Amino acid sequence: MLYGVIVALPSVGLRLIYAIIILVHDIKGSSSDFPKSLAAMVCMSVVPEMITVVILVIVGLNTRNISKAYARIATAEEQPLGQVYNPKPRDYNGT
Repeated sequence: MLYGVIVALPSVGLRLIYAIIILVHDIKGSSSDFPKSLAAMVCMSVVPEMITVVILVIVGLNTRNISKAYARIATAEEQPLGQVYNPKPRDYNGT
């Protein structure tokens, strides 16, 4: 899960940088229309969010059963090597 967060961080950083550019643009009252254009907003704000969500959903789906896998490994490690599970033998009467 941590690797998924590390992979998603650059897209979150890109969106943060774009938000800072918009903030500075509004404070200075610059005449440039690039930061406020629809294309820039979609490319710098919406797309990184979508990339982040997709990455984290994929990582979440891949790690959803990890506790069950670790439980199976732990129970397998508790038995000594070479020992096979032998249930209690039954007699022919069914007891």
